[in-house]
Amino acid sequence: MVCKFCGAENPLDDAVFCGKCGKRLDGSITCAGCGKSIPSENAFCPYCGLENVCKKSANGDGVNAAAISANTNKRRTFECSRSEFAKIVIAFALVAVSLVFVFLIGVNGSFFYTYFGSIYKNINNALISIASESDYYAASLYAPAVFGTVISAATIVCVVSFSALAVVKGIQGLSGKSSKPTVMWAFYAFAAYVAGTVCLYVLSNFDFAFSQDMGELLEEMLGNLTSVKTGLNGASVAGIIIGAIIAVGLTIYAFALRAKTFFAEHSLFEVITLFANIVITLLTIVFLSLPVLGWKITLVDEDVTYKASMNIGFIHFWQVIGIYTLDNSVAANMTETSGLAWCSILGMVALIMLIVLAFVLLYANIKRLLANSINNHAFDLNVITVVLSVVLLGMSIGTVHAFTISYKQALGLEKLPQDMLAFNYAVPIVICVFSVIVTVLNIIGYYLSCRKNVETVKEISA
Repeated sequence: MVCKFCGAENPLDDAVFCGKCGKRLDGSITCAGCGKSIPSENAFCPYCGLENVCKKSANGDGVNAAAISANTNKRRTFECSRSEFAKIVIAFALVAVSLVFVFLIGVNGSFFYTYFGSIYKNINNALISIASESDYYAASLYAPAVFGTVISAATIVCVVSFSALAVVKGIQGLSGKSSKPTVMWAFYAFAAYVAGTVCLYVLSNFDFAFSQDMGELLEEMLGNLTSVKTGLNGASVAGIIIGAIIAVGLTIYAFALRAKTFFAEHSLFEVITLFANIVITLLTIVFLSLPVLGWKITLVDEDVTYKASMNIGFIHFWQVIGIYTLDNSVAANMTETSGLAWCSILGMVALIMLIVLAFVLLYANIKRLLANSINNHAFDLNVITVVLSVVLLGMSIGTVHAFTISYKQALGLEKLPQDMLAFNYAVPIVICVFSVIVTVLNIIGYYLSCRKNVETVKEISA
């Protein structure tokens, strides 16, 4: 094959680049402005409009480097089309929702501001009133407060930072100074808001249901209640719903602009794989927002059977055992308290990281719908997701094991009565399964993308 630039003969039929000058044998060059391949004879790049200064020199094997440098340093302007203008306006609306509602996040009737002061005062007052010397109990109270403070601070910083970048990119796009879209940063801002809300919800997530007999047994503690459940405040729910409507609308609008090209470039199997990936990632986020473990208690006293079902998280297991450690004589016989504490902390960290990764993966898959190529880096993230989901399952098992032993020792029993405690591992198992499925789908998508790229190179070289 003869090089169109230097005229050298290349003996390999499947060669893509010239062995003498290193340029592409198909005669195309890389645009210095946008990085895409364009025909060398083009006077301007058809993608970004930059003048093509990569002309052959007099001897046919050189490039005017000075011209390239001068041309790339010129300030380029881009025309903001109506479709781009519409996307920027919708992205600004999404940013506005994220910025407003991030400061209204609340769980169980209280705003997240409590994690920046009042919650620590309340814990300190509670410990003083109890006059307990149990460090374990104090740690079980302070741990969720620290988690809440870190999550709240990270959420505010991320939402404000991503929103600021979205606004800057949007203004540059409207003024014609940049062709880079603001949509990405708007999605990041909203994802950070929702992820932070979900993490705070998970931190205090519980769902208790009692039989009528159990309610009567615990009447002083529960009053007339037979069920207790965690809930987001109205502002958090409204922010998620409004933002989701805008985000979905923006995604549909952006995808509709290039739907014909997308379906023409990708096979039906690739499209099905991609949409399945998005759906399963959404389902994973739903399960991540549920209480990690189910715990059922059955007590039989003469002819009365008391039943209670509780769906709670790592921190709550820790706090339950922490209450028993208030009695120093009981705490002295409990050997698994430190194990329960570590499993709770590591499990909570893995859960938060999984929630964040799930939103990143969701955006990565949505970006594949809106980008010019189906290739992406979601596969690398999925490997981490699978590892974290396995860690989550392991910490769930470790938490239940340590809790069971501590609970038995706190009650002073050598062996718990049969069917007194029953645990449900459904949520961590489902998360593991979903993570593996999404990883397999990403492997398939990565393989199809690589195969298509190889076929494209072969067609060009031919």
